[in-house]
Amino acid sequence: SKLFVGICRWITAMKRARDFKEIKICVAPTDMRKQSYGLASLVESAIGENPSTGSLYIFCNRSRTIIKALYFDRAGFCVWSKKLDQNRFPWIKSVLKTREISAADLELLFDGVDVFKRHAKLEFDSVS
Repeated sequence: SKLFVGICRWITAMKRARDFKEIKICVAPTDMRKQSYGLASLVESAIGENPSTGSLYIFCNRSRTIIKALYFDRAGFCVWSKKLDQNRFPWIKSVLKTREISAADLELLFDGVDVFKRHAKLEFDSVS
């Protein structure tokens, strides 16, 4: 039917995390009542960036049960949302306003893996 074809086109038009040039975690807790324009305004005022540059911005509420993702796509803002009924999302504690992560790390974060507590990279001058 035409409705099914329209829905399929809309779903395939959604971007995947690896399609973005940058993925930025917004560290401070966010009021999840905010929708696209509220989140875009937060990117401009709190982070000091233009939200329509092609980056994906990730927000989390204070209780770490909801994550929202914001990006600008050709004609307007898009928002993804995931709400946990049990458990909490791991989240970074930092003095920085944002932290950049990879698409692979974002997928792990959505699955509940704490990508922020990795071992520090070791480098050796020699092994003996």
